[in-house]
Amino acid sequence: MSITELDDIKRRLQRLEDIEEIQDLANEYHQYINEGYWDRFQDLFTDDGVIVIDYVSEARGKAAIKELFVNVVPDHKLTMIKHYNHAHQVRLDGDEATGIRYLEGRYGAEGQSLMLAGCYREKYRRTAEGWRFQEVVLKLHFSVPIGVVGWAAESLHTIESVPQDRVPVGASS
Repeated sequence: MSITELDDIKRRLQRLEDIEEIQDLANEYHQYINEGYWDRFQDLFTDDGVIVIDYVSEARGKAAIKELFVNVVPDHKLTMIKHYNHAHQVRLDGDEATGIRYLEGRYGAEGQSLMLAGCYREKYRRTAEGWRFQEVVLKLHFSVPIGVVGWAAESLHTIESVPQDRVPVGASS
């Protein structure tokens, strides 16, 4: 085997390891949601990380991301949250990457069952601690109660937006 062939194998192996680590990061994000580990979310992001949850809320920087998950999510009176991650695609570009993944979610709030679906568009960055989210943008396709009407209703969203003054969008970390 030539040096060139060996270098090609090393490069291909590194690519596969990077994709696997990024997919593990996304799975950890959903594990934190499913298990209610709200105080850990900021650790999944870069220092300048951003999360945008469609019309619901956004946070910039680790301190604001922690505030969002520790204080704002529980305020929505969600007694149960389960997220299911699908079809994760990752595109690498050196120490940065982009990705798309799809979401199905089940929520319980004040005795009502809710269902949602959406698409995450993400940016990742390699850090000294490994791959981290630099940006997570969730576009919700629908968020509706499970019942007679469901997602075929006129209104496709029932999750309330967070008042702008509730979460500091640009809090320093």
